[in-house]
Amino acid sequence: MIIDITKWKKKRFGDLINEKDIYKAYAYSKDEMDIVEYYDKNSIPFVSRTEINNSVDCYVNREGLEHIEKGNALVIGDTTATVSYQKDEFVTGDHIVIIRADWLNEYTGLFLCTLLKLEKYRYSYGRAFIINSIKETQLYMPVDEKENVEWKYIEKYIKSMFYDIPKSKNKFEYDMQIDTTDWIDFEVGKLFEKIKVKKHSSTPEINGASPFISSTSLNNGVSTYVAEETIPGNCITVSTNGDCFDAFYQEDPIVISSDVEVLYSDFLNKKIALFICTILEMEKYKWSYGRKPKGYKVFTTVIKLPAKKGKDQKYIIDCEKIYSEEGFIPDFEYMENFINSISYGDIL
Repeated sequence: MIIDITKWKKKRFGDLINEKDIYKAYAYSKDEMDIVEYYDKNSIPFVSRTEINNSVDCYVNREGLEHIEKGNALVIGDTTATVSYQKDEFVTGDHIVIIRADWLNEYTGLFLCTLLKLEKYRYSYGRAFIINSIKETQLYMPVDEKENVEWKYIEKYIKSMFYDIPKSKNKFEYDMQIDTTDWIDFEVGKLFEKIKVKKHSSTPEINGASPFISSTSLNNGVSTYVAEETIPGNCITVSTNGDCFDAFYQEDPIVISSDVEVLYSDFLNKKIALFICTILEMEKYKWSYGRKPKGYKVFTTVIKLPAKKGKDQKYIIDCEKIYSEEGFIPDFEYMENFINSISYGDIL
């Protein structure tokens, strides 16, 4: 479905909603919440101003919570101008604005989220996206001959983009339990090769189809798409600037920023990479904007991984010492099996 925006008209957002349907939410403190590991019937999303995970910061025990917001709502973090659509019940943190409307549903909500996110550049922590500013926001919207917003058209457009949700046979609970007490230290530089690849100190021409990996912590590290020669995929990228040490698996060929290190190894596949990415990100606390993991610091980082054992439960030692100076061998089979056991791991 192709969009023709030439006939769209500006609409003041406040004219699309009732006065009572935009309000500040009750603010819970995350510190006082009973955070749970898994989402089930006894838990509820805790929505904050985070930009990731549809603004769901974590899941909390719903027992005893009196200020639960109903689903089918637009949610805006006023100091960060983050926007999300919440389909199900939720509770919120501080500085959250709730928006409801008769026309709001999953499809129109996603459409409005996209338009409102385009306004983010206007706001900052010192210039918040407060209720009055939200209401005065001008949005280009598809309209009919009487200049009424065409909500049915919007629904139809969003539905045309939908695809079947993948179905996992795995349960929400982990089938495998992790015991890290006998994991072994491995240096990243022994696991992965430091290969010389072309890096870009600035963003190349963006009119292209190749993913450009930068130091962003969003969108699997992809900040835009460019027209440049690529380097091979099946690798892990680690950011060395910004938040530092965001680790992502890149399945396809990529173009990378000078703020990224790239890790290659013959043992790597998607599931092993996803396991190791999680372990690598546990090292984020060591780094900051003033202390960046530049140079060889990514490769000299030491991480703990499960090591291969024999039937006697003793570690198998590699005389060639490929992966560690002591001869320990990472248990790649364990890593794959663990990823296979978690929700949606069976369909990766």
